[in-house]
Amino acid sequence: MNQIKKEITIIISVYNEEKNIGPLIHKIMEYVEELHKFNIKLFFIDDGSVDNTLENIKNYTKLHDNIKYISFTRNFGHEVAMMAGIQTIKDSDAYIFMDGDFQHPPEIIPKMINAWDKGSPLVLTRRIEENIHTTPYKIFSRVFYKVLNSLSDFEIKKDSPDFRLLNKKYASELRKFNEMSPVVRFMLNSFMKETDVTEIPFKLKDRKFGESKYSYWKLFGLAIDSMVSFSVKPLRIALIGSVAIFFLSMLVGVFFFLKWVFMGNPTPGFMTLLLTNISLGAANLFVLSVIGEYIAKIHIEVKKRPMYIISEMNL
Repeated sequence: MNQIKKEITIIISVYNEEKNIGPLIHKIMEYVEELHKFNIKLFFIDDGSVDNTLENIKNYTKLHDNIKYISFTRNFGHEVAMMAGIQTIKDSDAYIFMDGDFQHPPEIIPKMINAWDKGSPLVLTRRIEENIHTTPYKIFSRVFYKVLNSLSDFEIKKDSPDFRLLNKKYASELRKFNEMSPVVRFMLNSFMKETDVTEIPFKLKDRKFGESKYSYWKLFGLAIDSMVSFSVKPLRIALIGSVAIFFLSMLVGVFFFLKWVFMGNPTPGFMTLLLTNISLGAANLFVLSVIGEYIAKIHIEVKKRPMYIISEMNL
């Protein structure tokens, strides 16, 4: 009697990766062909590519029955693509998230699957930094994670990318999140058990073709989304700052009043008023900006618009 094979879906989000599709598929097939006890599928999410990425994927679906895809009408973002993967494929026993640019090495996949097969519900990876990223990127990343962890209710590791394996239960829990701007890493960290985690280190590699789609502006936007979506501490910091500035201004006012009463010195004029207005105005703008980010997030979420629109699929 043939044993029913466990099914594993490798979710690969791609955007303008036409030159990487073929080499990536060949590499993945090379490393998983020895895992005969599993039924492994490749599921591509084409995130609105404007080159020949989708056509290349289609060509490989004709050659391999275990390759499927969906294609978005436009670029909705990497995080949305990952959510679309587990929302579309619901019958797998495990899911692997990876990027299609070769910076997530396919040779790690068998290690992840073996760790899961031995009982680990959640297999994360830890990136070992090489001299690939530029110094400004490294500085930005270091500052981002320090600020984020100080504002968050749980710790996000700096070198833990989206290259991970989830079992069926964790994937099911992630599907319950219905957010317009999902950040999968933070959603997962908000409910995962540390004892469920197995961590596998890997060395970050150069991209084979193309350029990174994450500009500094996109990274900044992701940072803002992460802070606003998973913490109210920025609001509390704004409140504390406002209260502190109020009491400071009261102390300054009392100081100048006492100086005038007991020493007869006139209150400083134009420059004092100018500096006071600038500092208070900047503080007000900061507080209003923080509040505005939360209101904007609420404005977007309450509309309940679709997270993504699929233009084409092959399931």
